[in-house]
Amino acid sequence: MRQIYAYFATEWLEKHLLPLALQAVGLPAETDLGQLEALALPCVNDEEIPFYANAEAGTLCTQRPLFCAVMLAESFVHHEQAWRIIRAIYGLMWRDGVEYALARDLDMALNNEWFSDGEAARRMDRAEQAWERWQQTDAAALASQQDFLTDCVDQRLAAFEPLQPGGGEQVQRSADSPSDSASGHQPST
Repeated sequence: MRQIYAYFATEWLEKHLLPLALQAVGLPAETDLGQLEALALPCVNDEEIPFYANAEAGTLCTQRPLFCAVMLAESFVHHEQAWRIIRAIYGLMWRDGVEYALARDLDMALNNEWFSDGEAARRMDRAEQAWERWQQTDAAALASQQDFLTDCVDQRLAAFEPLQPGGGEQVQRSADSPSDSASGHQPST
């Protein structure tokens, strides 16, 4: 069952979540992972980033359904290709979350009646627009997550046989579980 979920999660990452992330950052759908890795994207909670910016990026990212969907997929996968996609999506979102946090902090620090910095305001506008594009992925990410979970549940339900007449336990059909020698069925998990 785990292999099936890992397959579903990898497919979900490749066909649904990565395209949403690429769309959010304005990259073409055919952008490959090597190109994303060449961007030297930050890691989640990168030590090179100031603590407050990491903390704020964490808050921003975990409010986005796409980031949470990637976290869910992460719990199922074990293939290197899937991990590369996960690192790329996290990196793109974290980069923009950190930039938004830093730009907002700078904008707040400089935004007073005695001092105004046009470049800081433009930086804030760019960061805000970039983050709004991530927010625009929310509905699609939630719908995609629901589809993924439905596929997993359907697969899990398909692994069970109906209850036998006269009672008895519901049993799971599985080639990788030890057989119950008395009934010939596998025990449910």
